[in-house]
Amino acid sequence: MEKRTRPPDSWRAKVGIQGSRRTISQIYKCTYPGNPTMKISISRMIRSLPLKAGRSGPVLLLCGCLLFAGPTPGLAWTSPELEKAARTVITSLQNKNALAGKKLAVASFKNRSTDKTCSLSKLLSASVLKILHEYQVFASFDVLTREDLDAVEQEILLKSGGSQGSRDEGFETISLLGSADLLVTGSYSPGDRNRFELILKALSIEKTGVRQLAFETLSIPASGLPSSDAQCLHPEKTEIPIQNVQAEFAFLDNNNRRMDSGARVTLGDQYTVQMKVDQQSWVYIFDIDGKSIFWPIFPLNGVALSNPLQPGRKYALPGDDKRYQFDPTTGKESFFIVISLKPLGNLETLMDAASRQQLAVSRSALFGINEHGDSSQEVLAVKKEFSGLRGGGILIDNYDGPAASADVLFEKLRSDNGVIIRTLELEHY
Repeated sequence: MEKRTRPPDSWRAKVGIQGSRRTISQIYKCTYPGNPTMKISISRMIRSLPLKAGRSGPVLLLCGCLLFAGPTPGLAWTSPELEKAARTVITSLQNKNALAGKKLAVASFKNRSTDKTCSLSKLLSASVLKILHEYQVFASFDVLTREDLDAVEQEILLKSGGSQGSRDEGFETISLLGSADLLVTGSYSPGDRNRFELILKALSIEKTGVRQLAFETLSIPASGLPSSDAQCLHPEKTEIPIQNVQAEFAFLDNNNRRMDSGARVTLGDQYTVQMKVDQQSWVYIFDIDGKSIFWPIFPLNGVALSNPLQPGRKYALPGDDKRYQFDPTTGKESFFIVISLKPLGNLETLMDAASRQQLAVSRSALFGINEHGDSSQEVLAVKKEFSGLRGGGILIDNYDGPAASADVLFEKLRSDNGVIIRTLELEHY
Protein backbone atom coordinates (compact mmCIF):
# COMPACT_ATOMS: atom_id res chain seq x y z
CA MET A 1 0.00 0.00 0.00
CA GLU A 2 1.42 3.34 -1.03
CA LYS A 3 2.24 5.62 1.85
CA ARG A 4 0.33 8.88 1.70
CA THR A 5 2.49 11.96 1.61
CA ARG A 6 1.05 14.94 3.41
CA PRO A 7 2.28 18.31 2.18
CA PRO A 8 3.61 20.67 4.82
CA ASP A 9 1.55 23.76 5.57
CA SER A 10 4.38 25.93 4.26
CA TRP A 11 4.05 24.30 0.84
CA ARG A 12 0.29 24.86 0.76
CA ALA A 13 0.78 28.50 1.71
CA LYS A 14 3.54 28.99 -0.84
CA VAL A 15 1.56 27.85 -3.85
CA GLY A 16 -1.80 29.06 -2.54
CA ILE A 17 -3.77 25.97 -3.59
CA GLN A 18 -7.02 25.11 -1.84
CA GLY A 19 -8.83 21.80 -2.14
CA SER A 20 -9.54 18.45 -0.52
CA ARG A 21 -6.72 16.84 1.48
CA ARG A 22 -6.56 13.95 -0.95
CA THR A 23 -6.26 16.21 -3.97
CA ILE A 24 -3.67 18.43 -2.31
CA SER A 25 -1.61 15.40 -1.35
CA GLN A 26 -1.70 14.07 -4.89
CA ILE A 27 -0.56 17.38 -6.30
CA TYR A 28 2.16 17.63 -3.70
CA LYS A 29 3.53 14.22 -4.60
CA CYS A 30 3.68 15.23 -8.24
CA THR A 31 5.19 18.66 -7.85
CA TYR A 32 7.32 19.00 -4.76
CA PRO A 33 10.94 19.39 -6.01
CA GLY A 34 13.03 16.27 -5.60
CA ASN A 35 10.15 14.14 -4.32
CA PRO A 36 10.73 10.54 -5.48
CA THR A 37 7.01 10.02 -5.98
CA MET A 38 7.13 12.26 -9.03
CA LYS A 39 6.52 9.11 -11.05
CA ILE A 40 2.90 8.93 -9.89
CA SER A 41 0.55 8.66 -12.85
CA ILE A 42 -0.94 12.09 -13.48
CA SER A 43 -3.27 10.55 -16.04
CA ARG A 44 -4.69 8.19 -13.39
CA MET A 45 -5.12 11.09 -11.02
CA ILE A 46 -7.02 13.08 -13.64
CA ARG A 47 -9.31 10.17 -14.48
CA SER A 48 -10.05 9.60 -10.79
CA LEU A 49 -11.52 13.07 -10.40
CA PRO A 50 -14.46 14.12 -12.62
CA LEU A 51 -13.65 17.28 -14.56
CA LYS A 52 -16.91 18.85 -13.42
CA ALA A 53 -16.13 18.41 -9.73
CA GLY A 54 -15.02 21.52 -7.89
CA ARG A 55 -12.07 19.66 -6.40
CA SER A 56 -10.62 19.07 -9.86
CA GLY A 57 -9.59 22.70 -10.12
CA PRO A 58 -6.24 22.24 -8.36
CA VAL A 59 -5.51 19.14 -10.44
CA LEU A 60 -6.17 21.03 -13.64
CA LEU A 61 -4.15 23.94 -12.34
CA LEU A 62 -1.27 21.54 -11.93
CA CYS A 63 -1.61 20.46 -15.54
CA GLY A 64 -1.64 24.06 -16.70
CA CYS A 65 1.44 24.87 -14.64
CA LEU A 66 3.33 21.85 -15.92
CA LEU A 67 2.43 22.50 -19.52
CA PHE A 68 2.91 26.23 -19.76
CA ALA A 69 4.61 27.83 -16.79
CA GLY A 70 7.95 26.08 -16.67
CA PRO A 71 10.26 26.67 -13.71
CA THR A 72 8.40 29.47 -11.94
CA PRO A 73 9.42 31.19 -8.65
CA GLY A 74 7.75 29.27 -5.85
CA LEU A 75 7.05 26.27 -8.10
CA ALA A 76 10.57 25.25 -9.06
CA TRP A 77 10.31 21.99 -11.01
CA THR A 78 13.45 20.71 -12.67
CA SER A 79 13.48 20.54 -16.46
CA PRO A 80 13.36 16.70 -16.64
CA GLU A 81 10.44 16.61 -14.19
CA LEU A 82 8.59 19.27 -16.11
CA GLU A 83 9.10 17.60 -19.48
CA LYS A 84 8.11 14.16 -18.20
CA ALA A 85 5.00 15.41 -16.44
CA ALA A 86 3.97 17.49 -19.43
CA ARG A 87 4.24 14.53 -21.78
CA THR A 88 2.28 12.36 -19.34
CA VAL A 89 -0.53 14.90 -19.19
CA ILE A 90 -0.58 15.32 -22.97
CA THR A 91 -0.86 11.56 -23.42
CA SER A 92 -3.64 11.27 -20.85
CA LEU A 93 -5.63 14.04 -22.49
CA GLN A 94 -5.02 13.01 -26.09
CA ASN A 95 -8.32 11.14 -26.38
CA LYS A 96 -10.22 13.99 -24.73
CA ASN A 97 -8.96 16.77 -26.98
CA ALA A 98 -5.46 17.52 -25.73
CA LEU A 99 -5.45 21.17 -26.71
CA ALA A 100 -8.75 21.85 -24.95
CA GLY A 101 -7.52 19.98 -21.90
CA LYS A 102 -4.44 22.14 -21.67
CA LYS A 103 -6.46 25.32 -21.97
CA LEU A 104 -8.97 24.05 -19.44
CA ALA A 105 -6.13 23.42 -17.05
CA VAL A 106 -5.20 27.09 -17.08
CA ALA A 107 -8.81 28.25 -16.98
CA SER A 108 -10.09 26.32 -13.97
CA PHE A 109 -8.16 27.55 -10.96
CA LYS A 110 -9.10 29.84 -8.09
CA ASN A 111 -6.50 32.37 -7.04
CA ARG A 112 -5.96 32.56 -3.29
CA SER A 113 -2.30 33.55 -3.22
CA THR A 114 -1.18 36.70 -1.44
CA ASP A 115 2.57 36.23 -2.00
CA LYS A 116 3.45 38.86 -4.60
CA THR A 117 6.69 37.13 -5.58
CA CYS A 118 5.13 33.84 -6.61
CA SER A 119 1.42 34.57 -6.83
CA LEU A 120 -0.76 32.36 -8.97
CA SER A 121 -2.07 35.46 -10.70
CA LYS A 122 1.42 36.02 -12.12
CA LEU A 123 1.54 32.38 -13.06
CA LEU A 124 -1.76 32.78 -14.90
CA SER A 125 -0.61 35.83 -16.82
CA ALA A 126 2.60 34.10 -17.84
CA SER A 127 0.67 30.99 -18.83
CA VAL A 128 -1.90 32.80 -20.92
CA LEU A 129 0.66 34.92 -22.70
CA LYS A 130 2.72 31.83 -23.39
CA ILE A 131 -0.36 30.13 -24.85
CA LEU A 132 -0.95 33.09 -27.13
CA HIS A 133 2.67 33.15 -28.25
CA GLU A 134 3.00 29.37 -28.50
CA TYR A 135 -0.01 29.06 -30.75
CA GLN A 136 1.16 32.11 -32.67
CA VAL A 137 -2.06 33.98 -32.08
CA PHE A 138 -0.49 37.40 -31.81
CA ALA A 139 2.21 36.53 -34.32
CA SER A 140 -0.46 36.82 -37.01
CA PHE A 141 -1.38 40.37 -36.01
CA ASP A 142 0.41 43.12 -37.85
CA VAL A 143 -1.22 45.88 -35.81
CA LEU A 144 -0.51 44.73 -32.25
CA THR A 145 2.59 45.94 -30.45
CA ARG A 146 4.50 44.86 -27.37
CA GLU A 147 2.51 47.51 -25.49
CA ASP A 148 -0.69 45.73 -26.50
CA LEU A 149 0.58 42.45 -25.09
CA ASP A 150 1.60 44.25 -21.91
CA ALA A 151 -1.92 45.63 -21.67
CA VAL A 152 -3.35 42.11 -21.85
CA GLU A 153 -0.98 40.95 -19.13
CA GLN A 154 -1.89 43.88 -16.90
CA GLU A 155 -5.59 43.19 -17.39
CA ILE A 156 -5.10 39.56 -16.39
CA LEU A 157 -3.07 40.53 -13.34
CA LEU A 158 -5.63 43.10 -12.25
CA LYS A 159 -8.54 40.71 -12.66
CA SER A 160 -6.90 37.70 -11.07
CA GLY A 161 -4.70 39.17 -8.36
CA GLY A 162 -6.15 42.55 -7.49
CA SER A 163 -7.79 41.51 -4.23
CA GLN A 164 -7.24 39.01 -1.46
CA GLY A 165 -9.51 36.00 -1.12
CA SER A 166 -11.17 33.46 -3.35
CA ARG A 167 -12.15 34.40 -6.84
CA ASP A 168 -13.26 32.37 -9.84
CA GLU A 169 -11.17 33.35 -12.86
CA GLY A 170 -12.65 30.70 -15.13
CA PHE A 171 -14.84 32.81 -17.37
CA GLU A 172 -12.33 35.58 -18.00
CA THR A 173 -9.67 33.12 -19.06
CA ILE A 174 -12.09 31.00 -21.04
CA SER A 175 -13.26 34.08 -22.93
CA LEU A 176 -9.66 34.92 -23.71
CA LEU A 177 -8.82 31.39 -24.77
CA GLY A 178 -12.06 31.09 -26.72
CA SER A 179 -10.95 34.06 -28.79
CA ALA A 180 -7.56 32.40 -29.19
CA ASP A 181 -9.32 29.23 -30.33
CA LEU A 182 -11.01 31.01 -33.20
CA LEU A 183 -7.83 32.79 -34.17
CA VAL A 184 -5.79 29.60 -34.18
CA THR A 185 -8.29 27.62 -36.23
CA GLY A 186 -8.68 30.31 -38.85
CA SER A 187 -12.13 31.56 -37.90
CA TYR A 188 -10.63 34.94 -37.08
CA SER A 189 -7.96 36.54 -39.17
CA PRO A 190 -5.02 38.96 -38.97
CA GLY A 191 -5.23 42.71 -38.95
CA ASP A 192 -8.61 43.00 -37.23
CA ARG A 193 -8.29 45.09 -34.11
CA ASN A 194 -11.75 44.02 -32.96
CA ARG A 195 -10.36 40.63 -31.92
CA PHE A 196 -8.03 42.27 -29.45
CA GLU A 197 -10.78 44.52 -28.14
CA LEU A 198 -13.03 41.50 -27.63
CA ILE A 199 -10.33 39.83 -25.56
CA LEU A 200 -10.03 42.88 -23.34
CA LYS A 201 -13.81 43.05 -23.10
CA ALA A 202 -13.96 39.44 -21.94
CA LEU A 203 -11.39 40.19 -19.26
CA SER A 204 -13.51 43.02 -17.87
CA ILE A 205 -16.21 40.65 -16.63
CA GLU A 206 -15.82 40.22 -12.90
CA LYS A 207 -18.15 37.39 -11.97
CA THR A 208 -19.79 34.48 -13.69
CA GLY A 209 -22.43 31.83 -13.33
CA VAL A 210 -21.17 29.71 -16.20
CA ARG A 211 -17.94 28.21 -14.82
CA GLN A 212 -19.50 24.77 -14.96
CA LEU A 213 -20.48 25.42 -18.55
CA ALA A 214 -16.87 26.10 -19.37
CA PHE A 215 -15.87 22.57 -18.49
CA GLU A 216 -18.40 21.23 -20.97
CA THR A 217 -17.74 23.52 -23.90
CA LEU A 218 -14.04 24.37 -24.07
CA SER A 219 -13.13 22.65 -27.34
CA ILE A 220 -11.90 23.35 -30.84
CA PRO A 221 -12.90 21.82 -34.20
CA ALA A 222 -11.33 18.42 -34.89
CA SER A 223 -9.56 19.83 -37.94
CA GLY A 224 -7.63 22.18 -35.69
CA LEU A 225 -6.33 19.56 -33.27
CA PRO A 226 -2.63 18.78 -33.15
CA SER A 227 -1.88 15.18 -34.17
CA SER A 228 1.15 14.52 -31.98
CA ASP A 229 2.80 15.51 -28.72
CA ALA A 230 5.29 17.65 -30.59
CA GLN A 231 2.53 19.51 -32.38
CA CYS A 232 0.69 19.98 -29.10
CA LEU A 233 3.68 21.84 -27.74
CA HIS A 234 4.78 23.55 -30.95
CA PRO A 235 1.91 23.80 -33.46
CA GLU A 236 2.57 25.25 -36.86
CA LYS A 237 1.22 28.64 -37.85
CA THR A 238 -2.01 28.52 -39.82
CA GLU A 239 -2.34 30.70 -42.89
CA ILE A 240 -5.66 32.56 -42.78
CA PRO A 241 -7.39 33.53 -46.02
CA ILE A 242 -8.73 37.06 -46.34
CA GLN A 243 -12.38 37.44 -47.33
CA ASN A 244 -14.66 40.44 -47.49
CA VAL A 245 -17.85 40.36 -45.45
CA GLN A 246 -20.47 43.10 -45.19
CA ALA A 247 -23.66 43.31 -43.20
CA GLU A 248 -26.20 45.78 -41.84
CA PHE A 249 -28.02 45.53 -38.54
CA ALA A 250 -30.23 47.46 -36.14
CA PHE A 251 -31.58 46.77 -32.64
CA LEU A 252 -35.17 48.11 -32.56
CA ASP A 253 -37.11 48.86 -29.37
CA ASN A 254 -40.85 48.61 -28.64
CA ASN A 255 -41.50 51.67 -30.79
CA ASN A 256 -39.31 50.56 -33.71
CA ARG A 257 -36.61 53.06 -32.81
CA ARG A 258 -33.00 52.03 -33.26
CA MET A 259 -31.12 51.41 -30.02
CA ASP A 260 -27.44 52.34 -30.02
CA SER A 261 -24.84 51.77 -27.30
CA GLY A 262 -25.82 53.64 -24.15
CA ALA A 263 -29.58 53.29 -24.67
CA ARG A 264 -31.62 52.52 -21.53
CA VAL A 265 -33.97 49.56 -21.15
CA THR A 266 -36.02 48.14 -18.31
CA LEU A 267 -38.02 45.07 -17.30
CA GLY A 268 -40.58 44.14 -19.94
CA ASP A 269 -39.01 46.13 -22.77
CA GLN A 270 -39.11 44.18 -26.00
CA TYR A 271 -36.80 44.36 -28.99
CA THR A 272 -35.99 42.78 -32.32
CA VAL A 273 -32.79 42.65 -34.35
CA GLN A 274 -32.95 43.56 -38.03
CA MET A 275 -30.20 42.03 -40.14
CA LYS A 276 -29.07 42.07 -43.78
CA VAL A 277 -26.03 40.27 -45.21
CA ASP A 278 -24.33 40.61 -48.61
CA GLN A 279 -23.58 36.88 -48.94
CA GLN A 280 -24.43 33.66 -47.14
CA SER A 281 -23.41 34.25 -43.52
CA TRP A 282 -23.60 32.68 -40.09
CA VAL A 283 -24.83 35.12 -37.46
CA TYR A 284 -24.42 34.64 -33.71
CA ILE A 285 -25.78 37.02 -31.10
CA PHE A 286 -25.33 36.62 -27.35
CA ASP A 287 -25.78 38.78 -24.29
CA ILE A 288 -23.77 39.06 -21.06
CA ASP A 289 -26.17 40.57 -18.55
CA GLY A 290 -25.76 42.60 -15.36
CA LYS A 291 -24.86 39.46 -13.41
CA SER A 292 -22.23 38.51 -15.99
CA ILE A 293 -24.26 35.54 -17.20
CA PHE A 294 -23.89 34.36 -20.80
CA TRP A 295 -27.23 34.23 -22.68
CA PRO A 296 -27.61 33.02 -26.28
CA ILE A 297 -29.87 35.28 -28.34
CA PHE A 298 -29.55 33.88 -31.87
CA PRO A 299 -29.76 31.16 -33.09
CA LEU A 300 -32.15 29.50 -30.65
CA ASN A 301 -33.29 25.93 -30.27
CA GLY A 302 -36.96 25.61 -31.18
CA VAL A 303 -37.05 28.74 -33.35
CA ALA A 304 -37.50 28.09 -37.07
CA LEU A 305 -35.26 30.90 -38.24
CA SER A 306 -31.65 29.78 -38.10
CA ASN A 307 -28.26 29.95 -39.80
CA PRO A 308 -27.08 30.52 -42.42
CA LEU A 309 -28.73 33.81 -43.39
CA GLN A 310 -29.01 34.46 -47.12
CA PRO A 311 -28.27 37.66 -49.09
CA GLY A 312 -31.00 39.78 -50.68
CA ARG A 313 -33.36 39.59 -47.72
CA LYS A 314 -33.98 41.59 -44.54
CA TYR A 315 -34.29 39.38 -41.47
CA ALA A 316 -36.15 40.14 -38.26
CA LEU A 317 -34.62 38.12 -35.42
CA PRO A 318 -35.85 35.98 -33.74
CA GLY A 319 -38.72 35.99 -36.29
CA ASP A 320 -41.42 38.17 -37.81
CA ASP A 321 -43.95 37.09 -35.16
CA LYS A 322 -41.56 37.03 -32.20
CA ARG A 323 -39.72 39.44 -29.95
CA TYR A 324 -37.05 39.32 -27.26
CA GLN A 325 -37.80 40.75 -23.81
CA PHE A 326 -35.63 41.89 -20.90
CA ASP A 327 -35.90 40.18 -17.51
CA PRO A 328 -35.58 41.86 -14.04
CA THR A 329 -31.76 41.65 -13.93
CA THR A 330 -30.40 45.21 -13.94
CA GLY A 331 -26.97 46.46 -14.90
CA LYS A 332 -25.07 46.63 -18.16
CA GLU A 333 -26.27 44.39 -20.99
CA SER A 334 -23.36 43.64 -23.34
CA PHE A 335 -24.49 42.23 -26.68
CA PHE A 336 -22.03 40.61 -29.06
CA ILE A 337 -22.98 40.34 -32.75
CA VAL A 338 -20.73 37.93 -34.65
CA ILE A 339 -21.09 37.55 -38.44
CA SER A 340 -18.98 34.97 -40.24
CA LEU A 341 -18.69 33.55 -43.75
CA LYS A 342 -18.45 30.06 -42.29
CA PRO A 343 -19.83 28.27 -39.21
CA LEU A 344 -17.96 28.90 -35.96
CA GLY A 345 -18.06 25.52 -34.27
CA ASN A 346 -16.77 26.73 -30.91
CA LEU A 347 -19.39 29.41 -30.60
CA GLU A 348 -22.20 27.10 -31.70
CA THR A 349 -21.17 24.54 -29.09
CA LEU A 350 -21.02 27.17 -26.37
CA MET A 351 -24.41 28.67 -27.22
CA ASP A 352 -26.13 25.30 -27.54
CA ALA A 353 -24.75 24.12 -24.20
CA ALA A 354 -25.70 27.44 -22.58
CA SER A 355 -29.29 27.07 -23.77
CA ARG A 356 -29.54 23.54 -22.43
CA GLN A 357 -27.92 24.38 -19.10
CA GLN A 358 -30.07 27.45 -18.49
CA LEU A 359 -33.20 25.48 -19.30
CA ALA A 360 -32.26 22.76 -16.81
CA VAL A 361 -31.31 25.23 -14.07
CA SER A 362 -34.49 27.28 -14.51
CA ARG A 363 -36.71 24.20 -14.55
CA SER A 364 -35.07 23.05 -11.34
CA ALA A 365 -35.69 26.44 -9.73
CA LEU A 366 -39.33 26.43 -10.79
CA PHE A 367 -39.77 22.91 -9.42
CA GLY A 368 -38.52 24.15 -6.06
CA ILE A 369 -40.98 27.05 -6.22
CA ASN A 370 -43.88 24.70 -6.89
CA GLU A 371 -42.77 22.37 -4.12
CA HIS A 372 -42.87 25.14 -1.56
CA GLY A 373 -46.15 26.57 -2.79
CA ASP A 374 -44.83 30.04 -3.55
CA SER A 375 -47.54 31.80 -5.59
CA SER A 376 -46.28 35.40 -5.50
CA GLN A 377 -46.97 37.56 -8.55
CA GLU A 378 -43.27 37.73 -9.43
CA VAL A 379 -42.93 33.95 -9.33
CA LEU A 380 -46.06 33.48 -11.41
CA ALA A 381 -44.75 35.98 -13.95
CA VAL A 382 -41.46 34.13 -14.23
CA LYS A 383 -43.27 30.81 -14.63
CA LYS A 384 -45.52 32.28 -17.29
CA GLU A 385 -42.83 33.99 -19.35
CA PHE A 386 -39.97 31.53 -19.04
CA SER A 387 -39.26 29.75 -22.31
CA GLY A 388 -35.73 28.47 -21.76
CA LEU A 389 -33.95 31.82 -21.84
CA ARG A 390 -33.41 34.71 -19.47
CA GLY A 391 -31.28 37.86 -19.44
CA GLY A 392 -32.03 39.91 -22.54
CA GLY A 393 -33.30 36.81 -24.26
CA ILE A 394 -36.78 36.00 -22.93
CA LEU A 395 -38.57 34.87 -26.06
CA ILE A 396 -42.05 36.25 -26.75
CA ASP A 397 -44.05 34.08 -29.17
CA ASN A 398 -47.10 35.20 -31.17
CA TYR A 399 -46.13 38.87 -31.10
CA ASP A 400 -49.04 40.99 -32.39
CA GLY A 401 -47.65 44.52 -31.97
CA PRO A 402 -46.59 46.95 -34.71
CA ALA A 403 -44.39 45.55 -37.46
CA ALA A 404 -40.78 46.63 -37.69
CA SER A 405 -40.31 49.87 -39.60
CA ALA A 406 -39.20 49.50 -43.22
CA ASP A 407 -37.22 52.76 -43.26
CA VAL A 408 -35.03 52.15 -40.22
CA LEU A 409 -31.47 53.42 -40.56
CA PHE A 410 -29.18 50.39 -40.45
CA GLU A 411 -25.64 50.42 -39.14
CA LYS A 412 -23.27 49.20 -41.83
CA LEU A 413 -20.54 46.73 -40.89
CA ARG A 414 -17.60 45.59 -42.96
CA SER A 415 -14.49 43.46 -42.55
CA ASP A 416 -11.84 42.21 -44.95
CA ASN A 417 -11.17 39.17 -42.83
CA GLY A 418 -14.23 36.95 -43.02
CA VAL A 419 -15.58 37.73 -39.54
CA ILE A 420 -17.30 40.80 -38.08
CA ILE A 421 -17.68 41.30 -34.34
CA ARG A 422 -19.73 44.24 -33.07
CA THR A 423 -20.58 45.01 -29.44
CA LEU A 424 -23.62 46.92 -28.22
CA GLU A 425 -23.96 47.96 -24.58
CA LEU A 426 -27.33 48.89 -23.08
CA GLU A 427 -28.09 50.23 -19.60
CA HIS A 428 -30.68 47.99 -17.91
CA TYR A 429 -32.22 49.85 -14.95
